[in-house]
Amino acid sequence: MKANLPHPFYIYASQFTLESVLEQISILSYHIFCNPDETTKCFAKTIDYKIMINHRIFNGKTNVVQTWIIDLFYDLVAAEDYGDKVITKDETVYLISLYNDFCNIRDKKLNKKDILLFVYGFFGEQKDFQTNFSFKERFSREKYILDILSCKEHSDNTFGINVPGKFIEITGFTTDCYSALVYYILLMFIQNNGVITQSQILSLNNDVFTQENIITVLNQYSATIDNIRNSSLKRQFLYAKPILKIGEKFISANAFLMNALFMNSNYWIIRNDYQRIHSQHFINAFGIYFEMYVEELLNNCLSNDQFSKIPTENDEKRADWIIIIENYTFLVEQKSSLSLLGIK
Repeated sequence: MKANLPHPFYIYASQFTLESVLEQISILSYHIFCNPDETTKCFAKTIDYKIMINHRIFNGKTNVVQTWIIDLFYDLVAAEDYGDKVITKDETVYLISLYNDFCNIRDKKLNKKDILLFVYGFFGEQKDFQTNFSFKERFSREKYILDILSCKEHSDNTFGINVPGKFIEITGFTTDCYSALVYYILLMFIQNNGVITQSQILSLNNDVFTQENIITVLNQYSATIDNIRNSSLKRQFLYAKPILKIGEKFISANAFLMNALFMNSNYWIIRNDYQRIHSQHFINAFGIYFEMYVEELLNNCLSNDQFSKIPTENDEKRADWIIIIENYTFLVEQKSSLSLLGIK
């Protein structure tokens, strides 16, 4: 009877300590992020490796892609067979080449329905990562909606949520200070190649960037190996907690995950607080804030005779706006909800 051996990726990975492999993956992510390639920018890079196996030297190269190594990071944490050898950079790149082959084999087993869902989710995530500038753009839009429009008088804004005040009540920080702390942590990871220790946490000479505040926010978004393994969100848990804490060491799973964390940092604080008490109040309010935002955009970009809001009648499902530009008529349906973390 033929034995069903594990893929060479798992056999090779089992030689090394989990901590050293995850550190090297993080270092590679930040290296690519900080050293953009001419064609693939900071999303991917082809990296050479030179390793020795059984006294033979192997040379090669492989594609290291940011979204793929998030999968790798999770799959390594989920596995349980490790060794005591500390992995090198070249050995890590070779491990990634084995993992790429493993994923190719695994993905071929998907049925047609699963493939369509996989490709749809994969494209959505990859598009975000390939347009890195969009993180700051989307952060600015969300911050304007939450800080400004939530407090603006409007006939539809009847929810009575003072988002900036509520945020201080929950966190003890203003939205500005909290976002600045999250971004400062990203900068620390960039400065230290994705891995920082307690002693490398540098405070600044002001009341916001103290070591206590930085560690508070770091811990907010950190998880242990067991936290990641036991989460029902599986790989997508790394969006909510993109920092792995091992002892006094913080390992950033990926530079782009930290960017994504910064982008939605204010929204999720408020949303999670209302979810904690099983309330839809904030989600419903945010839908109105988003409608107010689109209304502002239309007012700023079009004349009054080019657009109008479609009135609702008896809760009947209708589009939200009708826009007429030259010979074209557009019906616009607004959706303010974010996709579930379970969607890749």
